[in-house]
Amino acid sequence: MASLRLLDWTKSPYVAAFFAFLDYADHCNPGFRSGTHQGGIKFAPLREDEPDRIAVWELAFVDDLHVPGEFAKITDRNQSAYRQKAQQGLFTRLNHQIHLDVEAYLSSRGLAHYLAKYEVTGQAMGTALADLVLMNITPATIYPDLDGAASMANLWNALQALGILS
Repeated sequence: MASLRLLDWTKSPYVAAFFAFLDYADHCNPGFRSGTHQGGIKFAPLREDEPDRIAVWELAFVDDLHVPGEFAKITDRNQSAYRQKAQQGLFTRLNHQIHLDVEAYLSSRGLAHYLAKYEVTGQAMGTALADLVLMNITPATIYPDLDGAASMANLWNALQALGILS
């Protein structure tokens, strides 16, 4: 039996970078997102055997990328999906018996050229998050609710502690 895989994407490379950098910050500093981390901010993984890289993926959505019954782009038309709208979100659905990830699946179908991976060093995390804040890509705009406001306060405090924002 095939396994359905739903993966979320965004139309904005900046929103994608925001999620990648925020995930990395929380990975290196458990509790970063919630404001409960202790000590200084680390810019490298907790374990030395983990890569010090942040990946942002790009998927070109073109008509011939759709494979009926296996791979599809899904957009929500629901008017109450305010987070999806704020994040410029859409989804892909992978339904395949062998391939469990988009990269392996597209490679097997000769469609790997529609997928690109951009890597940035973890040392850029603080500066990148500060730049995204200046571009108004923040937890408050990505999550336009009380959770987003609280997350924004936590991020602002962390960036101030790093001396990046004042």
